[in-house]
Parts: sequence; structure tokens; C-alpha cells
Amino acid sequence: MAGYTRQSTADIQTGEDVLAAPLNAEFNAIRDAFNGSTGHEHDGTTGNGPKIDLTSSVSGVLPVANGGIAAIHKLNATTAPAVGDDSGDRYGVGSIWIDTTNDKFYICVDASLGAAVWKIFQPYSAILDEYAAVDPTAAGLALLDDADASAQRTTLGLVIGTNVQAYDAGLQSISGLTTSSDKTIYTTGSDTYATTDLTSFGRSLIDDADASAARTTLGVVIGTNVQAYDAGLQSISGLTTSSDKMIYTTGSDTYAVSDLSSFARTLLDDADASAARTTLNAQELNSALTSISGLTTSADKTIYTTGSNTYAVTSLTSFGRSLIDDVDASAGRTTLGLGTISTQASSNVNISGGSITGITDLAIADGGTGASNASDALTNLGINSQLQATWEAGVGTTESVVSPAKIASAIVALAPAASSASESTAGVVELATTSEATTGTDTARAVTPAGVKAAIDDRIPTSSTLPVGTCTLMRYASDTALTDGSTTSGSNVYTAISESSAYGTIFSDSGGTQQTGTWRNISGVTLDQDASPRRRIGLMVRIS
Repeated sequence: MAGYTRQSTADIQTGEDVLAAPLNAEFNAIRDAFNGSTGHEHDGTTGNGPKIDLTSSVSGVLPVANGGIAAIHKLNATTAPAVGDDSGDRYGVGSIWIDTTNDKFYICVDASLGAAVWKIFQPYSAILDEYAAVDPTAAGLALLDDADASAQRTTLGLVIGTNVQAYDAGLQSISGLTTSSDKTIYTTGSDTYATTDLTSFGRSLIDDADASAARTTLGVVIGTNVQAYDAGLQSISGLTTSSDKMIYTTGSDTYAVSDLSSFARTLLDDADASAARTTLNAQELNSALTSISGLTTSADKTIYTTGSNTYAVTSLTSFGRSLIDDVDASAGRTTLGLGTISTQASSNVNISGGSITGITDLAIADGGTGASNASDALTNLGINSQLQATWEAGVGTTESVVSPAKIASAIVALAPAASSASESTAGVVELATTSEATTGTDTARAVTPAGVKAAIDDRIPTSSTLPVGTCTLMRYASDTALTDGSTTSGSNVYTAISESSAYGTIFSDSGGTQQTGTWRNISGVTLDQDASPRRRIGLMVRIS
């Protein structure tokens, strides 16, 4: 028999002891002869025996007891099996179905009538071998045992509409945008978005809670920045205007346009009725004018008042008109033929030129001299005798008449000669100018208070950087006492400012220019602005 070789022939004989090893070898040879790959094949060739004829040895399907599945196979199908490919068609558990069109391999795991279950076989894959070695976690198994994708999303916490956003074309458009700082998105079409700039001001506007807040952000608060809606204003906004026009109402909150001339504008801009009458050249009602309007006039007449706002008529001759048309009093006097004496006061009349006739000398009792010439007047008034006595006492000569000219010449002759004043001698002194007082070198002229002030002001420093060695009156401005000979920082030292007061020119205890460097008090007293009495102004010198 092909595939079988007898083993240990000499050891397995009648009357011989058959040991385990030869018997074992024999059984191994028989086993190898029936090996599925290399053993006895029953293919009808020499040594293999004839083929087994199943048609004569087994009827129907091969029973399970004979190594079969008690069902048929479908090895030439062109479609996948369905639930109707069941035991009624003699399919059973273990039946094989091969879809030759789609190269698919199925095996039946349940052949129940109308409910057959076929499982597709997965072709070998090295990748599946790798997956087969994977030990899934509890979370992975919880996902794998879900019945569908919806259940898997629930397991993963990705429920659409609850945990994640459902697909949306608009969101898909947004996801493709490239953004940067100060940008926002807007639509350019249905579910199509683009980006545009969004400034900090724009954000301050769109974050407003309501329209009122937005108007505040825009500076258009109704009633404060812009006009609230009004039907009348709405009507006005619809009008068409041009030059020299005005608006007027034709009904409630309804406006129309009418002409408005330049003259009408001069009338409309008048502040009150009085100004309007001025523009119109109209006279307001006046009781005096009413009285005048009731008069009857004729030639050579004028009006005059007989009471408050009451007028009457009187004659006005041509001469009267020539008088009242004069431009001033001088012209009026000319018209009246009056001389200059008419303008002198009654208590002080000066007559020069011409002559006065027809009057007698005014007696002394009436305020006159009782004479018509100066010599007689001096004699009548006793002045001449008094002048003679004074003259004789002063001049030493006797004069019958002492005239004013003689008196003047005597005063000049007897007056002592004027001499210039000096430090020890009284005399005439000339006043120094402000410039001379400021210069301070003149020894002959007297200085006025104004000159003294100018000289002091000229010597009061105002610079904040007076040089080292400067010695002058300065103002000390610190609460800490500065004793004589002590030093202080320039930040406490200010230039002393003189000013006018009710007591004359004094030094001010405020103001001045702050100094730098170091200063020493050499005024001989302690300077302290809080002491009583306060001493703020003192002689100081800059030492550094």
C-alpha cells in the first residue's frame, strides 16, 4: 500500500516476544500512511486504492456521524446569502457559501427557516494578526459593544447637539478662516463667512446692552447729542429749499416753503418790537405825538409844550428861525449882536478896549475905589501911605508914590543871592533823576523817594544762580531758625522783593527767586520765619 512500509518484520513473528519498540514503529508507519498530506490518498493510483464513490456509499448529504455537516454547500453563488437561504434549502450550520462574483466567503451559523444567519469570513491579513494581539481596555470594549454610531457617540460623550456641534455648512466655512487680532467674521453669502477688521471702538459699540447704550457710545444720545424723532421735523426734512426761502406750517406738524426776502430777514432778526419798528421806520404810539397830530398849523408857526406831552402852536418869525438855527452859543450871540462881555460872569467882569461912558466912579462903600485912575485909587484906599511907610522902613528913602515897578525892583535888589546847598549849609538843591539815583555817584543832587525805590529795586537780585561771593539782602524761607554765621541750602533762600504798601516801600516776606548753592547768614540776627517777631529778610552771602 502506497505510503506504508512494514517495520521490524523479524521481530514480529509467531512464537517471538513482541516488544513495545517494534510494535510502536509499526503503528507509526500505519499512522504516516494515512497522513492527510503525505499518506494514503485513495486517488486510484497504484498502491493508493480506488477513489471512494460517495454516490454509492453515502446518500444525500454526509451525516454528522460520518464526518459531514448534514447540509449542503453553495460554492458557485454570484451574490451574498440572505435570511431565506435556510434549512428549507438544506443549508445547515457549517454550510459554506462562496460569492464568486464579489470574492466573498460566508459560513452559516444559524439555518432557522426565514432567519438564517451567515457570517462573512475575513481574508487573512497581517494587520489583523497585530490587532488580534491587542488587549482592549474596558473603555474600548464599552465602545465596541455599542449597537450603532449614535450609541458610540454617547459612550464617548460626543452626543451631537449636546456635547459636540452637529455639522453645519456655516461652521465649516468659519473653520476655514484665518484670523488675527482685531478681526470679526461676517457672511458674504449663504453659510459663507469672511473676516473683517474690528477695532477696539467697534468692540465697545457691539458690547452695548441695548440701543440706548450704543447711542451713548456713539455720542448720539437722543435729546443731548441728536434730536429725538418729531413729526414736525420729519415734515421739514422732506422739504426742498433754496436761497431766500423760509418754512411755515400748513397744518399740525406739516410744513411748506415760502419766499423770504433779505428785507424780511432784517425784520425777523430784530430782538424786540422796538427794533422791528426801527427796521420798518414805524413810530410807536406816543401821547406827545398824538397831541401834536391834533394841532392846526400855518406859516411862521412852531410848537411848544403847555404840559406833560401836551403841545400848542405859537408864532416863529424869520428872525426867530435865524436865531434857533445857530450851531452854537457863539453864533447865537452874533445873531443877537452881543459882544464878548456877554459871556463874562456877573461877579467877575473884565473890560478891555473901548471905553465906558455915562457912569460915575464907584464908591468905596459899594466895592469900588472912588477914583477913575490907579493913583487916586491907591490914595483913596490908603494903600499908597502904607507902601510909603514900608518903603521908607526897607529902602530908607522917601517916595511920594510907590509904584508896583518900584516895588518889584526893590525886591530884586534887596533879596539875598541864592547859593547851592551843602552838607553843612542850607541853600538851593537840585533833585536827582531816577537814573542818577540808580547810578549813585552824584554828590550834589537830592534823591526823591521814587529815586530811592528805583535804586533799591536796581540792587535787589532776581537771578536763581547768583555767583559765589554775592552779598545782598535775601529772604530766608524755612521753619528752622538760622542763627547769625550759620549756613543753609540755597533752596531756602530767595531774592528779597520790594513792594509798595500803606507804610511806603517795604520788603515782601513772600515771592522772589529761589537760589542754589550754600548761603551764610551775616545779618547779625537769627532769621526764623516762625519766630515772633518774624525775621525773614537778612544780609546773606553765597559761599559755595
